[in-house]
Amino acid sequence: ATVNVKTKGKMIGTGKADAKGTFSITIPLQKAGTMVEVTATDGSKNVSSVTKVKVKSVKR
Repeated sequence: ATVNVKTKGKMIGTGKADAKGTFSITIPLQKAGTMVEVTATDGSKNVSSVTKVKVKSVKR
């Protein structure tokens, strides 16, 4: 499956999940409180429901 990451309607990252559904995507640093939306699309173009993740503050 192809995994897409968006925020405010803008694509900020994409990647491929392996056969077990494991994936890793690097996205640009986001401000704390930003809502990130993740979906997966399979080979038949079926899109999963949206999973929303709120960015937590990052310690540097």
